[in-house]
Parts: sequence; structure tokens; C-alpha cells
Amino acid sequence: MSDDQEVYDETVIDAADRLLRAALRGYTFRLAVQCDVCGIWLTDPKSVRRHRGPVCAKKDSAA
Repeated sequence: MSDDQEVYDETVIDAADRLLRAALRGYTFRLAVQCDVCGIWLTDPKSVRRHRGPVCAKKDSAA
């Protein structure tokens, strides 16, 4: 086994890790961040990149 391969024991992984791995395999995992202004959770890629939802982004551009 090469040095760059991860080694882990399946029996050590806790329930949360198993759920996360299952979600990643099933493509049901989405990256979300909170809006820097109002704190709402954002999942749209454009909003995630700028850390602003569409409503807060409009308010920022109007100010």
C-alpha cells in the first residue's frame, strides 16, 4: 500500500460518518452555507459562492 492511500477501520467509523458516506454515494449531499447578512441557509451555487442570498445581495447592491 502506498503512503498516499488512506487506511481506516470500518468498525471505528461512527454512525454520523456512515450517514455522510451514504449521502455522498447517493448524491443526496448538498453544500450549504449561511448568509453572512441574515443567517439563512443557502444551497444555490451562486449564493454559496458569495455567501449572500438573493434578497441580501439585492439590498447590498442597492445601498
